[in-house]
Amino acid sequence: MRQALLAVVLLLPQGNRRADPFAPARLRATVSFLASDEMRGRGTGSPEGKMAAEWIAERFEKIGLEPANNGSFFHEFRFGGKECRNVAGILRAPPPAREFVVVGAHHDHLGGIGKTIYPGVDDNASGVAGVLALAEHFAARKKGLKRHMVFVSYDAEEKGLIGSKRFVGHGVIAIDKTVFMLVFDLIGGVFLPGQEQRVYALGSEHSKAVRAVLEQHRKAEALEAIPLGTYLIEPVGPAFARSDYSAYRAKHVPYLFMTAATPWYYHTPFDRPERLDYEKASRTLGIARAILADIVTSTKPLDFVAKPAGEVQDARDLVRMIESVLERQKELRISERRAGTLRAHVERLAKLTATDELGGRGKRACQMAIMDLLRVARSYRPPGWKR
Repeated sequence: MRQALLAVVLLLPQGNRRADPFAPARLRATVSFLASDEMRGRGTGSPEGKMAAEWIAERFEKIGLEPANNGSFFHEFRFGGKECRNVAGILRAPPPAREFVVVGAHHDHLGGIGKTIYPGVDDNASGVAGVLALAEHFAARKKGLKRHMVFVSYDAEEKGLIGSKRFVGHGVIAIDKTVFMLVFDLIGGVFLPGQEQRVYALGSEHSKAVRAVLEQHRKAEALEAIPLGTYLIEPVGPAFARSDYSAYRAKHVPYLFMTAATPWYYHTPFDRPERLDYEKASRTLGIARAILADIVTSTKPLDFVAKPAGEVQDARDLVRMIESVLERQKELRISERRAGTLRAHVERLAKLTATDELGGRGKRACQMAIMDLLRVARSYRPPGWKR
């Protein structure tokens, strides 16, 4: 534990020296600490999960954030008979700012099962590293803010998004004054070969204003942030959301969910520090930084569309993804039967691109295509991989 902590400390700014918070080496140091063997996968309500929360709170304090919950960085709650804690700090904008922008990720993971530890590097130490980096960046620029920024690390996400639901439900931050939420979950991996320079930004279908900001910055780095409809990853509906945006969406808060998607090692013991592309994570945060800068230095209202129409661009982007996968059929060891299914998706989705918007059947076709891409990702193993 001491060695892992020392690695992080050595990469933090010392004295008047200001280090780049988005430097890949710094991101890796944070991730490696949170996913060290001593942390045992940061299980919900575990001593290691508590240790992770305390460390994040210390980082928030050093960065210069104020405690968000009545003088405390912790928002504590019970779940499953265990004590859990969200961690939240505020970066206050100068008067007369009244609105809040939330930047969040979850720090809990699956913990350990017997002697097997699930380190939870991409899921979601990578996201926490992003929250800390952005907090440090904007803390050095707080005089230019027109909206307060709240940085949150949620607990119990793996148990059903409990931490974020409690955080919103308990009114730790006034939800009626919260105008935008950005959440990270798995930002350092590669979904499938061919997707190395792509991340996905879901949620902008709910806000024309957020979509406009995203379109302006989504290619700001040597990386492309692809806008996708959130419905794509919710095949049985919003009740089974995939990340901590859910509680905010339910309160009609515009949001973006940034992710590189679930790679083959998702929720396995092989989600380890060496798997991540820290340069990609850094570039993803560069896009997020630009989006946030536009929103927190402005007082322009952000709209919310409760029931957005399905966008034809979703079908176009899925066609592009599937065709990229099919080009690598041999490398990905895709059976001819599954390849035939993917080709059928391409044919079906190509027809949808001639329409103005996706109806219910069109959305369902896109969801089915995503599900088959996820199956390919789960069965993929990189060359030379050994259990």
